Parts: sequence; structure tokens; C-alpha cells
Amino acid sequence: MGGDRGAPRSLYAFDVVLTWAHTTGVIVDWTDEFDRWLTQAEKEGGRRLAVAVALLQALGDLPAKPAEESATFKRVR
Repeated sequence: MGGDRGAPRSLYAFDVVLTWAHTTGVIVDWTDEFDRWLTQAEKEGGRRLAVAVALLQALGDLPAKPAEESATFKRVR
């Protein structure tokens, strides 16, 4: 993906945009704890993984940071 041509392709239709010049949209980043959770969900598969991937895709498709809460996205403190 991007400039890292040797990287393995994602199993999902979800790309994390981490570039030197970010102009629009949302950059999706997560903690090591979430990464471990997602890795375990990938091993198990099923509905939990499908929901997580769908929500990550919806988040990545946003044109900008949400200004207010919605049915899909709630503020996390």
C-alpha cells in the first residue's frame, strides 16, 4: 500500500492513511491494545470481526472528523 510496495495486502477493503501530506479525510490510528484485540478477532472471525471491520471502514470513509455524535459514531472518553 502506498509507498511501501513490499507490504502484504490487507485482508479487508480498509486502508489506513498515514502519509506525509494529509489534506482531507480522517486518519485512522489505534492503540497497541486495540491492535491485539483486532488480531484476536481476526483469528476467531465471525460477527465481531465483521462489525469491527465495517465500523473501521465507515470511519475511514468519513471526509473529516465528525463534529457531532451520530447513530454510528459516539465520542469516546
